[in-house]
Amino acid sequence: MHEWEELKRLSLLSAGNLRTLAYTAKLPLASLRWRLFLGVLPVELFGQDDAECQQVWQLAADRERQSYQALKARFIVDPTCVAKEETDWKRMNPLSLDRDSPWHQYHQDQHLRNTILQDVSRTFPEEPYFRHSRVQRLMADMLFVYAKVHSSLQYRQGMHELLAPLLLAVDRDAVARTSEFPTGLLDCSFVEHDTFALFDRLMRLCMPWYQVPPALSPRASDAQTPIVAQCQLLMDKLAALDPELSAHLRQMDIEPQLFGIRWYRLLFSRELPRLRDVLALWDALFADNVSGTLRLVDWIGLVFLLANRRRLLQGDYEDTLTTLLHLPPLPRPSPDALEQTAPLPSSPQSPNVTAFPTIDLPVAAPKIPFQSVSQPGLRPIQRLALQAAYLRAHPSHGAAMLVAGQYRVWEQEAWDVIEDLDTPAVESSTASDSPKPQPAGPLPPLPQARKMYTSSTLQQKRNCTASANYTVSTSPRSVPSSPPQPASALELASVLSPGETLLSLGSATAQAASIAAQCLEILALGSLDRRKAETLAKCLHAVSRIWQDEVVRLSNLGPAGPNSQGTAESQLRQALRELDSVYIDISRIVTFVAGTLLGGGVIYAVNRPTGKQAVQPVQPAQPAQPVQPVQPGKRAPGDTSEFLRYGYPGPVSDFIVRSRYAASYNRALRNPNWVAEHLTRENLQGTADRADSEFHEDPDIPSSFRALLKDYYRSGYDRGHMCPAADAKKDTQAMNETFFLTNIAPQVGKGFNRNYWASLETFVRDLTKSFDDVYCISGPLYLPQKEGDKWMVRYEVIGNPPNVAVPTHFFKVILAKRKNESGFAIGAFALPNKEIDNSVPLTNFSFPLEYVEKAAGLKFFDQVERKAGVVAPLCSKIQCTLDHDAWKKKRQQK
Repeated sequence: MHEWEELKRLSLLSAGNLRTLAYTAKLPLASLRWRLFLGVLPVELFGQDDAECQQVWQLAADRERQSYQALKARFIVDPTCVAKEETDWKRMNPLSLDRDSPWHQYHQDQHLRNTILQDVSRTFPEEPYFRHSRVQRLMADMLFVYAKVHSSLQYRQGMHELLAPLLLAVDRDAVARTSEFPTGLLDCSFVEHDTFALFDRLMRLCMPWYQVPPALSPRASDAQTPIVAQCQLLMDKLAALDPELSAHLRQMDIEPQLFGIRWYRLLFSRELPRLRDVLALWDALFADNVSGTLRLVDWIGLVFLLANRRRLLQGDYEDTLTTLLHLPPLPRPSPDALEQTAPLPSSPQSPNVTAFPTIDLPVAAPKIPFQSVSQPGLRPIQRLALQAAYLRAHPSHGAAMLVAGQYRVWEQEAWDVIEDLDTPAVESSTASDSPKPQPAGPLPPLPQARKMYTSSTLQQKRNCTASANYTVSTSPRSVPSSPPQPASALELASVLSPGETLLSLGSATAQAASIAAQCLEILALGSLDRRKAETLAKCLHAVSRIWQDEVVRLSNLGPAGPNSQGTAESQLRQALRELDSVYIDISRIVTFVAGTLLGGGVIYAVNRPTGKQAVQPVQPAQPAQPVQPVQPGKRAPGDTSEFLRYGYPGPVSDFIVRSRYAASYNRALRNPNWVAEHLTRENLQGTADRADSEFHEDPDIPSSFRALLKDYYRSGYDRGHMCPAADAKKDTQAMNETFFLTNIAPQVGKGFNRNYWASLETFVRDLTKSFDDVYCISGPLYLPQKEGDKWMVRYEVIGNPPNVAVPTHFFKVILAKRKNESGFAIGAFALPNKEIDNSVPLTNFSFPLEYVEKAAGLKFFDQVERKAGVVAPLCSKIQCTLDHDAWKKKRQQK
């Protein structure tokens, strides 16, 4: 087949070259390479005669497949099938306690299977491939069989994340079997069998990191645990390579197992933003497996530490721990930065440097092309793998500082790359039932990546042109240590080329949006002329309109012709010139507090061409008039300048408007304050399917206040919708928007989110059968509970580090109206966040509206006059009962 011929051609028929290329090349047939690297197939036959390969390799593959089939038949037994062949009905009774009964073993296995299924269902939640039932079933069966075979180890959390990339690679390469070689090795009928063979070989290498000493007593030292010893070895190597960073981490009293256990057990699969980066890293890891151990894994961890050396050394305990637990994305250096990158020499920098004493290089180690690290075609993760191989070959302080220096250069000028359309993050083979994901949003058909300049890059360009009289303003969400000079947007347009100006304008408008927020904040405090803010808003509006028009033109989606570029550039320069004038004038009289988005906050927020509406902070009260001169020693009424001279601390509630709901987000609790909907019979119609959507973080929330997908990982809680997905069947976009984590709060799964709360959501939708308009506001509550003679508010916080609060209760407040009636029906419900039996009537959770308002600190439907004849209890208009059976039937139909 073509992929096989291409693999042989690229490696020049050499197994050693194949290992070397695994670091730097994009090679086909990942699953076949891994079977060679991990010893499932004899690697010495690679590149030799196809007839001999076909015979030996096919025998080896068939042997592995038969072995797994026998294990599966032995351990995965359906007792109902066994019962048909047995005559001892007492033994075959499903309630039998006989240890020889297949039912007894079946019930014992169910606990293990449930644990595995729970983890499998959470595997790579951002990847659609792993959401399909077929994939989850295959993973559950393989992990169950492995746990039964290795009864001393059994199943441990993390194994499913080692299995997932292996299954993806095998499934992606699988084809229908023909007479052509090597289709027999890639037979789509044996995806499960071939994946298990790979997983078994990989677990032989990783098993020590999952083992716990059987005789571990409560007083035993943690150093007895192999994984802890491995983490300590990592720190010992760091002490030899970078004593300063090692001493800093020890001074912070940060134990290496806090982050190292996940690094080793998952082979860094959770430290990389994309799954295909995991596949590329594992290529290098497996290729270096020349001595039966994953020797490169320590050095990859060291390079991750060196890549974040500056952050780690400058951060306090919380910042350092956060960096280690949530590694920032690796920088993608621009060609200019790569030209400035110091090369990786083939020998240690100094002959006087003492190498790490325990290093043991293999005799037949492949010659890795270290100089390739500065080639522009490599992915960041491939550069990291090359650096790790270099450190392994040259374990010295000088080599470590060289690698750290490369990252310092690369951080100066980074590229924000829009990936090619022909390389999606997850691909599905013909044997998979997973549809290939479509790219999100329109992408410009440009042969090269779009560049987004960082502040450092712009400063370098200004220095090169000797035209810089300003310094670049800090990011809108960072707090400067001193009042920054304003960035000149007009200078941005003059230093860069027209194309670069338009492509980097997103950053400029983001800064301008922050300036607008700060201007209105100062205006609200009575320290800024209103005219300047209005002029600024007008300039920002012009900039945003031109920017959006140009993006549409570049994407070949709009009607703009080629002659429109000159007009757009002229309008852009004029708008930026006016913006600069106001910007500089304002900077002379106020101190900017970057990132403080006080209410009314952003006059303009960049509307990316994705169709979703941007987040804007909640509107504040009417701004006060400018402060009038007062006598010394006295303060004008309402003047807060003495107290808030350097900024308003908040709180800030992000106000979010989507297609089917509006919401207020709580930055401290990482949960919505409330989510409001309007339901009618018409807007509930649609064909969008929630199976096509996936949960995702809300990019419109500042990263430091954002709920993360990782926070829910293994938390034991469901991601509970406030605006249900079933309320947004109008179209796929509306459905997807309900999966933003700003619409989600942690809910108990069994008995609540999947049962009682879901039935309540159905009840609200069914109200549209009796009313023309239904308005529903949902949200979390944090209520006190009596402990002894005191009332205490206690709630769990999930995430690592703790990030998202778990509400104690949830509320739904409903206002319903019929068009032919003047009055309203109002109902308020508050439910505990715990398992609720379906027999409990809904009326048990009905409360007066004022009670829920007091508990939530909110005012609901305050535009409705609350008096007899205008407002009536909802449960007096209809019967407030939940039809749990109807909801179950709908779920089964899905």
